[in-house]
Amino acid sequence: MLPHFPEELSLAFAYGSGVYRQAGLNSNQKNAILDIMFTVEDPVMWHSKNLKKNWSHYAFLKSLGPRIITSIQNNYGAGVYYNPLITCDDRLVGGM
Repeated sequence: MLPHFPEELSLAFAYGSGVYRQAGLNSNQKNAILDIMFTVEDPVMWHSKNLKKNWSHYAFLKSLGPRIITSIQNNYGAGVYYNPLITCDDRLVGGM
């Protein structure tokens, strides 16, 4: 999964039902969303590279550019940019 994203990551991890089997789910967890979290040292640079590599991972914010994305990420909500509808390797991924 990591080759789909820019390399400048400080930490990356996956969590949730896409990683750990949940009660009531069948054995085919391929359909479970894989939640991932990345931490980076320079979010403006990272979003700049990710916009070039994964334009579709951003909703309307992509047109505002990496500085505005980072400003919104840092100043509103939980301090993360989260998109629950990313597809990588034919798998639904949520996070960033």
